[in-house]
Order: sequence, then C-alpha cells, then structure tokens
Amino acid sequence: MMNLSSTNEELEALKFFLGKGNKAMNQLLISNCETDIALLSDEFENETISISYDRETIISNLMRIKALYTLILKQFYKTNHRGREFFRGTNLAEVDRLKNEPFIDKVISATKSQEKAEITYAAKCSRPTCINLKLDSDVPYLIVKNIFKENEDEILIAPFTKIKNFELLEDRQIPNTSKSIKIYNIELEKQELEELNDRERFGLYNYIIDNAYLIKRKLEECIKLEKENVVNFENIRKLEQLLVKYENSAEDKDADEEYSDINRQSDYDDIERINKELEELKKVTTKVFEKRRDNIDFINMWKRNIAVYMMAECKEIEKKFLDIEESNTENQEDLQETKIINLHSNSMPEENVATFENIEENKPEEIQEDIKLQEETKVEVEVEDPEDEIDLVKRVKEESKENLEASENLIKNIKELITKQQNHARIAGNIGSTYSALNNAFEMKSVAEAMQEMLNKVDLKIQEASQQNDEEKLEEISKLNIEISTLINYLNNPKIALKNTRVTRFEEMAIIEENELKRGIAEKIREIRGEAELKKLKDDLEIIEDKTSFTKFLGIFTGQNKLDDFMIDQIEIRQKAIRKNLSKKLSLAYNYSIHELMAEIELFIEDNEDDYLVKNDVQSLKAIEDELRRNYIISDSKVHSIAQKKNGKNLPVDSRKLTKYEVIEIETYRFLNKYGYDIELKNDEPKYQDTMASEILRIVEYINSSKIF
Repeated sequence: MMNLSSTNEELEALKFFLGKGNKAMNQLLISNCETDIALLSDEFENETISISYDRETIISNLMRIKALYTLILKQFYKTNHRGREFFRGTNLAEVDRLKNEPFIDKVISATKSQEKAEITYAAKCSRPTCINLKLDSDVPYLIVKNIFKENEDEILIAPFTKIKNFELLEDRQIPNTSKSIKIYNIELEKQELEELNDRERFGLYNYIIDNAYLIKRKLEECIKLEKENVVNFENIRKLEQLLVKYENSAEDKDADEEYSDINRQSDYDDIERINKELEELKKVTTKVFEKRRDNIDFINMWKRNIAVYMMAECKEIEKKFLDIEESNTENQEDLQETKIINLHSNSMPEENVATFENIEENKPEEIQEDIKLQEETKVEVEVEDPEDEIDLVKRVKEESKENLEASENLIKNIKELITKQQNHARIAGNIGSTYSALNNAFEMKSVAEAMQEMLNKVDLKIQEASQQNDEEKLEEISKLNIEISTLINYLNNPKIALKNTRVTRFEEMAIIEENELKRGIAEKIREIRGEAELKKLKDDLEIIEDKTSFTKFLGIFTGQNKLDDFMIDQIEIRQKAIRKNLSKKLSLAYNYSIHELMAEIELFIEDNEDDYLVKNDVQSLKAIEDELRRNYIISDSKVHSIAQKKNGKNLPVDSRKLTKYEVIEIETYRFLNKYGYDIELKNDEPKYQDTMASEILRIVEYINSSKIF
C-alpha cells in the first residue's frame, strides 16, 4: 500500500502555491495566452507577479504541480469519499470564462465559509460573484488547515475538472451597500485523464522545455505588438477625424465663388494624402494584429501540450493510489466475513465446535484433492514473489546504471569542452586577440563529479535495499532514478536555437565558443585595419593643410581651395565612421567565417602592401593570416571569391558625367562600404550565459533532499 504521509517536496510545493506561486503554477495549466499577456503587461506592474517561462522555472513548476497533485490525493484518500460543497468568491469575468470554457485545468482555491466568500470578496470587486462549488465524490480536494494549522479554511480543488451543471441561483443586494452579488451553483466532476506511455510523455516534455525560450520571446513580442497597436489605433482615430475635417471644409468651400481651382486641387491633394496615410496605417495595423494572433496561437498550442503532459503525469500518480481503494474494499469484505464467522462460532454448541475443528480427519476424497490443489497453488504463489523481487532489483539497478553512464558521458563532454576552450585560448594568445570562455566548464566539471558521487550513493542504497528485501525503498529509488534520468537528458537539449540546425547542448556550446574566438579575431583584424586607415587619413589631411601660401593663393582662382575644403569634410566623415565602428563591440549573434576574415586581410594587403606608412600593420595582418592557416583548413579559391564579391560592390562609374565633388563622395561611400564602416553596430546585445552548472547542481540538491538518504 502506498505511504500516505506527506514528503518535504510536497509540503514545499504547497507552501509555494499558497505564497506567490499560485499564478505561476496555474498559468502553466491554463491554455489562454491572453491571461499571460494581461499579467505581464504594464497595467499590472503595481502587482507582485512572479510568472516566468524560462526553462529552469518551467521545470521547477512542473515538478511542483506533480508534488501538489500527489499531496492532494494523499489527503483526499485520508478523508471520507463523498461529495462536498465549497465556496469561491470571484467576479463576473471569471464566471463568463467558465461558461465558455467548461474544462478547468487549474487548481481552484475555495473556502468552507460561504459568508467569507461572499462578504470578503464583495468588498474588493466591482462586480462581485460567489460560486457554490458542488463536487462529485471522485473530485480530489485538500483542506489546507489539516496540514498547516495556522491557515484559515482554505480549500484547494485538484486540477483537471469539468463543469457538470451551471446555474444562476440568485441575485441579491449586499446589506449596507449599493452593490448586488450574483450567486451561482456549479457542479464539478472529474475529467477523464488520458494515459500516455513513457516515450510519449518524454517527447511532450522535451517539446515543452525546448520551446520555452521561444515562448518567452513571443510573449514579450505580443506585449510590444499590443502597445504598438494601441498607438496605431489612436493615430487611425486622429487621421479619421482629420479626414472628416478636411472633407467638410472642402464641401463648405465649394459653395464659395472665390474658391479657386488651385486651392480646390490643393485641398483635394490633402484629402488624398490623408486617405493614403490612413490606408497605409490600417495595413500596418492589420499586419501587427495578424502577427500577434499567430504568436498567441503558437503559445496556446504549447500550453495545451503542457496540459496534456500534466494530465498524463497525474494519471500515473493516480494509478499508484488504486491499490488503496482495492485494499480498503478487501479489508471491508474480510471484516464482514470475520463478523459472520464469529457470530456462527458464538452460536455453536461445544460438540459442534469440536467437530468443526477436527473435520479435516473425516474429509471425503474430493475435499482432500481440493485442499491439495490449493496448497500447490499457494506454493506456486510463494515461488513467484522472490522472482518479482529479483525483477524489481534488476530494473532499479539498470536504471541506476543508465544514470551513472549518462553522468560519465556528461563529464567526458565537459572535459572535451575544456580542451576546446584551452585550444581557443592558445590561438587567441598567438594572434593577440581577446578570448574569454563563455561557459565555466571547470565549474560544470566540479558539480558533474559531485552528481556522479551522489549517483554512486544511490547505487549503494539499492544494494542495501535489495539485501533487506525492502520493496518500498526500491520503488522510491526507482522513482528518483526516473526523475534524475529526465533531468540529465534535458541537460543535452540546446539552450538556444541555432538557425535550423539540430545540435546537442555541448555541440551548441562548442559552436558558440568558437564563434567567440572568431569574434575576437575579427575585432583584432578590424582594430589593425581601422588604425591603419586612420593613419593614412591623418596623413592625407596634413598634406592638404600643409599647402604653401602661394598654392592656396592660386587655389582661390582655380577653385582648388573649395575642393580641398570639401575633401577635408569627407576625410572627417571617414574618420568619424571608423572611430564609431571601432568603439562598438562586434555581435556574438553573427556567424563569423574564417574565409571572410581571410578575405578582409587579403583586400587590405592588396591595397596597402606598398604603403610604407602602414607597413607594420600589413605585417601584423600577415602574421594573423599565417596563424589562421595553421589552425584552420583554408580554401584559397573561396577566399578569392569572397574578396571579388566585396570588390564587386564598388563598380566603376563614368567620371566624365560626374563633378569632382560627386567623385569624392562616391569614393567616400566605397571606402566605408568596403570594410563595413557604414554598418550600424549596436551594443545592446543580450549576454549569452549557459546555465548547465546550476542545472547539474539542482540535480545534486534534488538527489540530496530525497527521502532515500
């Protein structure tokens, strides 16, 4: 029989729900994205809202929901199974939702006191409502006071119920107020939970966790789009008012004889312009609305999958409680039979009792055969039990072995990551570029080894339990091992999406680490090239400014002075663009290519190899080129192809049809475009940080806090 005592994990889940966690847990189960947007939008910023869809929070809340559901069932089976009536103070908006959505997937809070539900809530709400919740006998509920004595008469009704009957009972005036309160009767019955196999549940779990990062972004985008549409609708309203004003004004002027054709055409042009702006704004608003709707549909589908997954998990929890009812039924039947036997024994004469005790000596042959068959059957049953125990031990040991192997692979992957990071640091050191590992692999290794040590302790507990034939302990360890396996498997899921590629978590880390190295190399190349260009521009500026007085005098008549002034302006534009570019950090989100970096080096060397002023800079870039060739496989044909494409952007123009000023402007454009100085770089890139170390530590803490130790 299952142990009905509460675990620390279950009590912590209840405390979390009763505190600030009820919205976070319930929102996971509610397949309505609009409620999430409302809770996260600015209009609720004064409330303490603690809902989040990052992966770690989702995993924690899913586990809390399972623990809370288990606790509700434990408390439910301790009480008498009969229908109960509780009360919930709410508002008319929730009642309207219940009318349209008869399936309730969240945990419902209620109270035993109808007066408290009506009066207390009525004081807080503009449209107060009270729901009399009548539960079928199979709907689980929890009386919080039975666990935490200091709590008031709060009731938690298990998730996954549905409305059996819905009716308005009365609408009455609240005494001493101007408010009225509507009273509804709602009968709740239990939803039929669908059972899924392990593979289907694990697939759903992975889908939920893998999309968490995307859901978070889409929710943020929905809030942003909603604000954008509020502004759009306000602008549409203003344009429509302006259009009516112009149209009315034009109609009034038509009756005026002094209204000239020129003024009429001007007014009609204004009306046409406003109409055009209005239509464009409506198109933009429609696109924003459609994008927001697509995001909401995606989020709702994700949340429906959470509900399906949790139903399956709760079904698995329910199956463990079936033996309680069966055992209770058997005990009642045994008790009834015992009463009958005792009654008969008490009414028998003494001689008859003696005959009953000695009946085995005078049995007919048929009875002897039946008893012999029963004894053989009994022996067979006794033989099967140890085999079941052996199978249980074998299964639990196999689960533990799989977790240990997974931890060994984890440590192996971490060590390989450390080797790659050290190699990146060596390359960066040889080039003189910056590189700092983005993932603290040494911390990962430390906590992974701690996890392996805990798993070895779990393995020792299996040996102890198998020697003592403690089946209950083995089942507890099996449950723990399955949870650990799920969490370890999650560690291999990538944290962010890398285009359309399918990679593991460590492959993703390796890609990002290498991209960080390439970013550092790109910044070093940009720095050398940019500083060299600034030296050349400074030299050009000095040449113009150092012209002799006689040359400047002649320039007054030839127009050269104006051209020189224009050239100085263009040089300053180039200098400003280079300095601005050098001041910005390159983005990690960009997929850096070694061949592109080699092409940039080749272009610069080709343009400046004979320039004595930047001779040292050319040598530095050649040294970087040699180091890249030592560490990467370089295709020269690919490098030349990229270089030609970059040069291809700067096609020759017919200078005969251009002024000298236009030629200088074009050269400035070409200069900025060639090396990307015209690209606007942003410094608001979100910082990449992998959380594997903390995730592994959480597994260690979870194992350590389990009741098997």
